[in-house]
Amino acid sequence: MTRKPRPATVCASRIRSRSVLGALLFPPALLVVKVLVLTTDRGGRCFVNDTGCAPFPVDAFEALLAAQVALEAVAVLLVVAFP
Repeated sequence: MTRKPRPATVCASRIRSRSVLGALLFPPALLVVKVLVLTTDRGGRCFVNDTGCAPFPVDAFEALLAAQVALEAVAVLLVVAFP
């Protein structure tokens, strides 16, 4: 005897699609922000002449990026686990 899965409600489908969309849009958002920073006067001088560059906080960026990716993974898994 096989069980038929219950159809997803409209609300669950909406949450699932928005979660997937948010996870997919995160990398392009990083790229767009980097390009916007490089278009500023200070960013352009730093990129071309290597002057006026503040040290990039790599450790903080990696920690926040790891936290963001982990939170997105948990959110997506919760949506998948509880349709």
